[in-house]
Amino acid sequence: MEKKAKMRKGESAMYKRRSYVRGFSIVMLMGILAVFFWQSMVTRAANADRKMKQEILDANSEQIASDREALAAISMEQEILAVVYPKITVNVFQEPHAESNVVGTLKIGASVMIRDLVLEATDSADCFGTLWNYVYYYVGDTGYWGYIEAAELLTVDERYLEWKEKAVLTSLAQMTFAEPRFLVSFPRYMTALPQESENTVSGGDQGNGGTGYEDIDLFPISYRQALLNLKQAHPTWMFVPYETNLDWAAAVANEIGDGKSLVHKSLADCLKEGAYDEGSWFYASEEALKYYMDPRNGLTEDRIFQFELLSFNGSCQTFEALDAFLGNTFMASANGNAPGTVMTYSRIIHAIGEEKGVSPFHLAARIYQEQGQGTSPLISGTVPGFEGYYNYMNIRASGKTQEEIIYNGLSYAKQENWYNAYYSIEGGTEIISQNYIRRQQDTLY
Repeated sequence: MEKKAKMRKGESAMYKRRSYVRGFSIVMLMGILAVFFWQSMVTRAANADRKMKQEILDANSEQIASDREALAAISMEQEILAVVYPKITVNVFQEPHAESNVVGTLKIGASVMIRDLVLEATDSADCFGTLWNYVYYYVGDTGYWGYIEAAELLTVDERYLEWKEKAVLTSLAQMTFAEPRFLVSFPRYMTALPQESENTVSGGDQGNGGTGYEDIDLFPISYRQALLNLKQAHPTWMFVPYETNLDWAAAVANEIGDGKSLVHKSLADCLKEGAYDEGSWFYASEEALKYYMDPRNGLTEDRIFQFELLSFNGSCQTFEALDAFLGNTFMASANGNAPGTVMTYSRIIHAIGEEKGVSPFHLAARIYQEQGQGTSPLISGTVPGFEGYYNYMNIRASGKTQEEIIYNGLSYAKQENWYNAYYSIEGGTEIISQNYIRRQQDTLY
């Protein structure tokens, strides 16, 4: 009897275990079925979203095509320059989606030229999709094509911003775009600048040296106080770091000697390291070079503009402002038309700047810096053998004697057929645009 009772108890426990197992299996099966059902519902919803989005794209296909044709015309008329921001590094893709092949990477502050805008419809219920810019950019002397997310680029090109605001793709993607009035780009070196870690910031958000401004907080701490002062005085200014991938010591060493870095005779002797020519120019000393190469020494109201992007910005760079700037120079409108033309210097410089996508302020400042009071033989048009030829930006005007400088500069002007002020300024602007601004060298610095 005792044995049977034990057997019954064992059978009862085994039955309970089997019941538990069956119950657990049923729960597991129900869970699996629920997950399968949920995944099926999600897939159906995603498919429905994709279908709906494709139908919307199809319904707007003619307007989208028209918008993209208009953008192509804008970019053909004048390059649309943009910079990488706010990410430190962005990928460039072969096609407009993140699963495509990566064809390159660019650092923050790198320049690109926008050629197109396309919309990638996604499965997200939060938004229609992702906007991508088709861009052209240089690495060294080699040009590349690819797609970058539009949210990872920043531009002040008013033509593009106006087009984008009206474009169907923009409204579909439900994106907003920053429109800074003044864009400044600074270099960042791979190794810290001297005493960089010893500097601290005061004011603003003190967490980790933060200022409360996204653009400023992308910079090393030693930059931030000066940038904060400028931002508080000029709230619409945007500051963008530019990753140079250069070692500070190596960059300084590469700029010393061979006539790369010169200082004028009017500067203090401690900044000079031997004569370069007959007495007007001297090799820069290492200390002078370090001072002028350190971007932090330029973060003031009167020096900040060496970091301004040199692309055209019509909202700031108006004809009236340019004409006023030139009023106290040899290029003042009161002095009449520029040589060989029926236009004043202001009209010529602003028209060429707008056409070539280059800041007319930069062009005017560059001419004024090169020509001073306007008495140089390079813009007189009267040098024997070079009558009627002008070189306003001193392109190729180099040498160790005055005669050599004038001969080389005017020989190039004659070769390029710069037979009046307009063609000379236009030719110089094209060289600046092609060889510098479009090739990641888009600031005076």
